[in-house]
Amino acid sequence: MRRTSTGRSSIRRPRRLWIGGRALKTCVAIAIAVWIAEFTHLVSPQFAGIVAVLAVQPSAYRSVRQGMRQIASAAMGAALGMLALWAVGHPPWAFGLVSLLLMGVHIQMRWTPSLLVAVVAAINTMGSAGLSIWHSGLNQLALICTGLVIGTIINLLVRPAHHRRALACLEQGQREVRQLLHLVHEDIRHGRVTPYEVVRDRIQQVHVTLSQGRAMAHLAQEDAPAQRGQDHTLESFAALESMVERVRDMSKTLQRGGPATHRANFERLLTLVERCHTRMEVGKSYPVRALDQAFVKVERDLLHLQAQVGFRQSAEAYHLWMFLQEYWHHAKCLGRCLRTEANRASGGNWFQNGTQDAAARAG
Repeated sequence: MRRTSTGRSSIRRPRRLWIGGRALKTCVAIAIAVWIAEFTHLVSPQFAGIVAVLAVQPSAYRSVRQGMRQIASAAMGAALGMLALWAVGHPPWAFGLVSLLLMGVHIQMRWTPSLLVAVVAAINTMGSAGLSIWHSGLNQLALICTGLVIGTIINLLVRPAHHRRALACLEQGQREVRQLLHLVHEDIRHGRVTPYEVVRDRIQQVHVTLSQGRAMAHLAQEDAPAQRGQDHTLESFAALESMVERVRDMSKTLQRGGPATHRANFERLLTLVERCHTRMEVGKSYPVRALDQAFVKVERDLLHLQAQVGFRQSAEAYHLWMFLQEYWHHAKCLGRCLRTEANRASGGNWFQNGTQDAAARAG
């Protein structure tokens, strides 16, 4: 096989510079929290806005869970600050000692995400000038509760669209994985080998898309725990990642010389797999049984070739067939996940042109 002169890929994804929905929600939560703190005549109302930033988490579930812990940590910090203020006053060493005690307790309880709120509540309680002990502690607790409650409510009212973003990444990931397979197909068709650096760069780009989608799918499952057993988005991303690795294996096999024989058989297999993958993307049925039989036929030919020329002469061709078959196996898993999600969502955003009946005939 001859190698192409294609250089190292320099394709970079454009950076997104606009402000997202989470940033806008955070700004609204800050403004409302500070306004409420000023309306209720709390001392240092700006601190409620600072705490509201911590409440707007990537998912609504995290806002509620961490909000409850942060309120408990704030109460702990304010109480310990009041106790230290009553016992020894507010010398500098007392601030350090109280912070050390709070750190030890939170590390022991594994509440490190809310440690900052506890330490700040204690320090502000001890450092409030002109306030009584009770007024100082209750003021800090009220500020923290105001910020956390407002931030959590804003995040619950305007929930992040994680599921929609995960589906968009899934559709983009399918296209990019199919393009990777098409690159291998073109190499076999034209008897060439694309430099591995180019393939590696494109694989890294696909992994970026799949990683973003998988993170969105995790957040979507956090916000909808009742549908966790019905949502197969994470399984779909796992299947795509396995397919990417099989393309990597096929590319490495071609780097070592690829199939010296049966190139036409591999070209037909790749054509069929690509067609099935394309029909899968748009929700149309695809001939699973016929393609499985084609894989069996090619394997039979390879075993016959191995009996004639030995394993060493036919090893690369057999390895290529094995990686392609594993790719097809994970593609069928992906198709089952898509079909299940289509049945659950009645078409939804998973398919662009297909219908539920067409998806039910797939695989």
